[in-house]
Amino acid sequence: MPRSRPRMLVVVGRFKWVHIDYIAALGDHFDTYVAWSGEGGANAPRDAVGEGMRGEPIGWIRDDGADAVRANLARVIDKFQPDVVHLMYYNHEELTVMARDLARDHVPVVFECRDPLTTLSGAQPGSWRWELEHDALAASDAQVVVSEAMLRYYETSHGLDLSQTSLVIPHGFARRCVAAPSPKLSARDGRAHMALVGTADDKPDHGRWYGDIIRRLVDAGFVVHSHFFDLDGVSLEPYRELARELVDYHEHPTVLHRRGTVLSELTSRYDVMGVFHELGAIHRNESATLALCMPTKAVSGWLHGGIPVVCLPSYRGIVERIERFDIGFVVDDDWGGLERVAADRDAIAAATERVLACRDHFTCERNAEQIAGLVNRIRSAS
Repeated sequence: MPRSRPRMLVVVGRFKWVHIDYIAALGDHFDTYVAWSGEGGANAPRDAVGEGMRGEPIGWIRDDGADAVRANLARVIDKFQPDVVHLMYYNHEELTVMARDLARDHVPVVFECRDPLTTLSGAQPGSWRWELEHDALAASDAQVVVSEAMLRYYETSHGLDLSQTSLVIPHGFARRCVAAPSPKLSARDGRAHMALVGTADDKPDHGRWYGDIIRRLVDAGFVVHSHFFDLDGVSLEPYRELARELVDYHEHPTVLHRRGTVLSELTSRYDVMGVFHELGAIHRNESATLALCMPTKAVSGWLHGGIPVVCLPSYRGIVERIERFDIGFVVDDDWGGLERVAADRDAIAAATERVLACRDHFTCERNAEQIAGLVNRIRSAS
C-alpha cells in the first residue's frame, strides 16, 4: 500500500493570496489543513477554499483575544492530529508559542518568517515584542527564513544557534505562472527599460515614496515603468502627474501575480527590475527590515519575467541571490553606477540569460520540496 502523506497543520497569520499557491504546493507532500488567524487580504481565505483548500478560521488575537484564539487552535489540533505544525507569516509569533504548547511533544513545529517582528516594529532588546520573537524561535523545532542575513540577525539578536534546524528559501510563485519571455521594449528603441512593482506611498518622506526615485532613475538613462498596487487609502495620482511630466516615465495599472501568465508576459518586456525605497524616510521607514529580507516584487520580476534586478547594497536578501547566481546589478550606496547599468546592454542581456536559467529557484513548488526535506529530517531526528 502507498505510504500516506504526513498531516501538516498550516497556521497562517493574516492570510493573503500569496499563501494560496504556496499551501497548494505543500499539498503535494503533505495532507494539509489550514487554520488562519486574520485576513491580510480581504476574502483571500474564501478564495483559497474555493480553490480546494481545507481549513477554518481561528480568530485574530487583536480582535478576539488570546484565550479565544488559543482555544480554537487547540480544537483544530485535537481534531486534525497533525504530524507537523507549520506556522506562516505574518504576526504569528504568539501563535507559534501556542502551537508548541498545544501540539504533542514529538510533533515538530516549523516557524517560517519573511520579515522579523522586531525590525518591523522597531522593538528594542528587553521589550515584549523582542521577547516574543525569541520565544517563538526557541519554541520552534525548525525555522524557515528568506536570507542568510535574516538568519544571522535572529541568532545574534536572541543568542540562539539555528544552524542545524534552519532553511533559507526565497519568496516563490507558482510554476504555472511562468511564461516564455515576451519581445523586449528595448528592441524598438535601444533604451534600457526598468520595471517598478509593489506598494507605493503617495506622500514624500514616506518609505515607499517613489517620486524622487523615479526622477533619479530617469536621469540615469532608464525608461521607467511602474505597476504599483492600487490600494484603498493611497492615491496614485502623484505618479500619474509625474508620468504626464516625464517623457521617460510610464504609470501602468496593477497586474496581479496569480492571474495566469499575464504578469510574466508583461514583466518580461522590460530589461531590469528596480528595487529601491527611501531608506532615510521619516515616516514608514522599513530600512531595517529591507536590509535583511527580500521584497516580494523583486522575486516576481525574476520569476515571472526572467529579468535581472538592480538594487542598492543594503538589500542583503537580494544581494545574496545576485552574488550566488549573478542575476543582477548592485549600485553604490550613493546610487553611483546607475548610468553604467543603463548603458551596458551586453551585461543586461547576459544577466537575463542567467535569470532565465534559474527561475525555478523562485517557485512555490521548489520551496515546498525543500520544506518537505526539512520536515523529514526533523521528524527522523526526533
